[in-house]
Amino acid sequence: MFSQNKPECLYTDFGAFGVRAVTVPLYATSSEAQVHYILQDAAIRFLFVGEQYQYDVASRVQNLCHTLKRIFVFDSSVKLAPGDTNSLYYEDFLALGDNMELQQQVDKLTAESSPQDLANILYTSGTTGFPKGVMLTHYNVVNNGKCIGDRMDLSTADRMMIQVPMFHCFGMVLAMTASMTHAATLSPLPYFS
Repeated sequence: MFSQNKPECLYTDFGAFGVRAVTVPLYATSSEAQVHYILQDAAIRFLFVGEQYQYDVASRVQNLCHTLKRIFVFDSSVKLAPGDTNSLYYEDFLALGDNMELQQQVDKLTAESSPQDLANILYTSGTTGFPKGVMLTHYNVVNNGKCIGDRMDLSTADRMMIQVPMFHCFGMVLAMTASMTHAATLSPLPYFS
């Protein structure tokens, strides 16, 4: 995912978690070179983008990335490049599942899952050279969130706001696990560089 903080990011991440797909988040402000490097290094097949900037960068690098099959665009006001047949708006992506009987496959994948399955590959900022991918298992993500939530004594009465990118390690722990394992309400603010 290559997007600013958006609810669609959480929907997509949790959808991926449910079928044991691995997500690789990119900062919304990543440069074309950074995006190209990470897409190639992680052999990304599907890229979810937020707004016009992210789409434009992804559109320029898609032909350079041999594994990239499709771009999904969260914001329906994004103008697609002329002749772009590889991109699809998020609502159209979701509609692909209409009238499909996939629940048995999802249930099978869930039954075969393990806490040691890979959940995310988070890339470092690359300030000291090429970004490096850090692999996090489902156990890592959930356990870190539970520990932080316990330490903060989170409950259903709490409302959390985060301004860091949800795809930053700390943002991920707060957004995707600490608040949810403790039923706190999460309000992500838009991330500004």
